[in-house]
Amino acid sequence: MAMTAEERKARKRQRARVYYASNRDRIIARGSSEAVLQRKRERYAANPEPIKAKQRAYRKATKDKQRTYAGLPPPRYPMTDHCECCGSTDLVLGRVLNLDHVHGTDWHRGWLCACNAAIGALGDDLDGVLNAVEYLIRHDFRVWQDPRKYAARLRRITDELAAMERSAA
Repeated sequence: MAMTAEERKARKRQRARVYYASNRDRIIARGSSEAVLQRKRERYAANPEPIKAKQRAYRKATKDKQRTYAGLPPPRYPMTDHCECCGSTDLVLGRVLNLDHVHGTDWHRGWLCACNAAIGALGDDLDGVLNAVEYLIRHDFRVWQDPRKYAARLRRITDELAAMERSAA
């Protein structure tokens, strides 16, 4: 007779308990996920070239797969070495760049890290991002500590949008 979902979960939990009990010392010695990430950062800082070489080889090997994966549009330019949204180059810790595109079209916008999912969660358009900005301005105490820092950035964005509006007219 087939097991129910609850029985499978219980069996999986029991296996995890048995594994932990027999490997407790090794698991504790490995450390927390933060300790593991810290060790990776230290290894990378000490000798980044082998890791960068592996990253380049991986990107080269998977370049063709990325262009055809799930019907995504072909990129307009090669993958960059940083996220074009947040500027992160911290790709050694398991972060990879994703091809960002406008849904429903064959337009490739850029290469993003986890920012791609964040933008998608905001509706994949400017309205969702602006709603989030307005929310953060209303509720983020840091804005009220130093409003000039954020006001200058928002003025620059507003000026860019106005220039785009004038060129479109």
